[in-house]
Amino acid sequence: MCFALLTSTSLQAFCQNTKPLEQIAGKLYDDRVNTPTEHIYIQLNKPWYTRGDTIWFKGYTVIGGGNLLSALSGVAYLELISPNDTLCERLNLKLEKGMAWGDIPLPISLMHGTYRIRAYTNWMKNQGEDSFYDQPIVIGNPNSTPQKTDPKNALLASGMKNKTGAAFPDIQFFPEGGELVNGLRNVVAFKAVNPNGTPALVSGVIKDPDGTVVAEMQSGHEGMGRFIFAPQAGETYTAALTFANGPVQTIALPKAVDAGFTLIVNNREKDTLTVNIAASRVLFNNKVGKAFYLIGWSGGRICYTTGGNLDEPVYSIKIPKNRFATGIARFTLFNETGEAVNERVAFIRQGDMSNLKIKADARINTATGKVKIELDACKSAVGTYSAAVINEDKVPVDENAEPTIFTQLLLSSEIHGNIHNPAYYLANADEKTQADLDLLVLTQGYRKLERKKLADTIKQKPKYAAEDGLSLSGLVTTANGKPVKNVKVGLFYLPQLLKIDTLTDSVGRFSISGLDIIGTAKLRLQATDNKKSNLTISIDKPANAINSLTRLAETDSLPPQLSIALTKSYQDEEKMYLKNKSTILKEVKIHSVYDPDKNKPDLSTSSNIHGGGEADQVVMGIDLVKRGCIDLKECLRISGNTYEIKKFLSKPTPPLTYIDGVVGDINGISANDIYSVEILVSGKYTSVYGHSVILITTKRGIPPNEEISEERTPGLLNYTFTGYYQARTFYQPKYDPVSGSNQPSAIYWKPDIMTDKDGKADFNYTNAGKGNYRVVIEGIDADGNLGRAVYKYKVE
Repeated sequence: MCFALLTSTSLQAFCQNTKPLEQIAGKLYDDRVNTPTEHIYIQLNKPWYTRGDTIWFKGYTVIGGGNLLSALSGVAYLELISPNDTLCERLNLKLEKGMAWGDIPLPISLMHGTYRIRAYTNWMKNQGEDSFYDQPIVIGNPNSTPQKTDPKNALLASGMKNKTGAAFPDIQFFPEGGELVNGLRNVVAFKAVNPNGTPALVSGVIKDPDGTVVAEMQSGHEGMGRFIFAPQAGETYTAALTFANGPVQTIALPKAVDAGFTLIVNNREKDTLTVNIAASRVLFNNKVGKAFYLIGWSGGRICYTTGGNLDEPVYSIKIPKNRFATGIARFTLFNETGEAVNERVAFIRQGDMSNLKIKADARINTATGKVKIELDACKSAVGTYSAAVINEDKVPVDENAEPTIFTQLLLSSEIHGNIHNPAYYLANADEKTQADLDLLVLTQGYRKLERKKLADTIKQKPKYAAEDGLSLSGLVTTANGKPVKNVKVGLFYLPQLLKIDTLTDSVGRFSISGLDIIGTAKLRLQATDNKKSNLTISIDKPANAINSLTRLAETDSLPPQLSIALTKSYQDEEKMYLKNKSTILKEVKIHSVYDPDKNKPDLSTSSNIHGGGEADQVVMGIDLVKRGCIDLKECLRISGNTYEIKKFLSKPTPPLTYIDGVVGDINGISANDIYSVEILVSGKYTSVYGHSVILITTKRGIPPNEEISEERTPGLLNYTFTGYYQARTFYQPKYDPVSGSNQPSAIYWKPDIMTDKDGKADFNYTNAGKGNYRVVIEGIDADGNLGRAVYKYKVE
């Protein structure tokens, strides 16, 4: 189908040969079908946390431009990354119809600071780490360390130094459509950022080589702005900049090209988007009569196509916005050879940003009343949603800064770099907000440009495969290290009666996929051949691991009033937490087989914060082995033995288990692999951890997913495998309206809300005394419609 251009003669000639356009569109379509994009959104139950708290979360994995829940990947990985860029926790999440939920207990021993929650699938690694969910969260005192933002974004570079040694704010220029073109009217966006990552106020002028001012510039929202000027061939231009803190800086603008197009988009009208294409005189003279093509696409869907022959230097195209769904749209200009020469992204907003309604019953304002919340998704499709209820008096919320399902899936996942206060851009549809949003995509969206021939982009096969389950791979060698082909490798897991066989390939490698295992499991692998060779099995590092933890640039971007409120709330919350924990945990008398004064073992490798051996009970692995135990958990439960931890292993709230300092699962661990077990149940120990704790030190301090047996039987390998994380259930206690001593900030969390065919659902919870409450519900229906609603009420 042809769409009208300004020049009817060129349209007539072009429409006689639409095959090139059809070929480009077809190749783009095939590429998107064969390599669809996945994105993840993680809803957290609170905006920030205290030490000893628990992070409750739900993940939504979507595919393509329609935000349909993904059936491509069966596994997602969620990580907690420390302020020092170390990996604190990595969870393997089993995706059911694109969804998973879970929790991360936070030890009281954690350092204060701004951590990061990062989530991705193996398939998403084909899109690059910029496509991952990567969200900073504060744990502990928000003022103890600065906030962090992502310096991978070139917008947050440190900048140059002035004569006094102080760093200038960094400023980047982004010509609309790709590059400056001589002789044409160019729109240039810019963004200025201070060395600490905060927006910089800047004003200035653009000068030609003679010092004549050809344009003026002034930053606005978040240090962004734009100016217009027409560079001339053979001339260079500089920007003379004045910053709010006084320094003056002069920098060169990007060099303009003589032969090129400009691609300018007017997105200000409500229902129509105007695309203006102009060719420089040099390009027009060289390419007169040649074809060009414009394709507008969003996600994996082509929404608009047109083209023409270069018979005039300027074209204007009006495109109805209703061709696009809400979100980022990309307009790519191709030349006659199918090379992408210009691109401009724009945010298209339809009237579908809010489609959830919340209704509460009359008891909602009662201090300890049971509340019923009714949800209406306003759609006929069945949907899945999650609900979080907090007391805003204890955890103040910056609504402009908090990520939402809209900001992540419609904006952040399509724009490189950190977006400061992302919710601001979608909260309103007024003229100023829309203009600020357009500047955002002009600057940070600019980095999405790819100047390659179409054939070069679509022939690349995905490097990373979509995973339908967890996998294990490795190498079989002889005693002297020579790989062995066609060797049978068997995997055994007794609790599930699991037995899988495979063969090594021509270079001795094997792979076993689809491992549906929950928690930490002790697997046995056996390699056999007809020659009964002395074989050795080695296991690869987990292929899912992303270990490039980027050093973060420091920035303190919390508003002062919110920072003060957060600090006070943190202090109150942690005091309440410690008080509650100290009253819940009682001294337990435990009889130990371990005599600290006789043959005291070396516990220097223990991860015990109090020091190795400082515990209510210490059990050495050798003693467990002597008793004939195999499975550690069963060893500690043996009826009639002296290990009375079997009593607290059976409590409703089980202890946390740390394996060589990393949170793990006691299930499936072999006693043969244990050096020591330390039991901490009394208040003097658990007040630091915030929980009763089992500390396990392996014989060599080797963490999970490593080989743990130093002495090997040829052809056999015992291996600790980390399976899927098993989510806990949020526990809501009965609250005391009088003392207020056990009233937390997290009131309620429910990740498994399903609406019926009419879009209806409801749930119940109990208020926790006086305060300002905030209910947030987010989710997706079967048609890919995103939903979010916030409901606030006060209990006096």
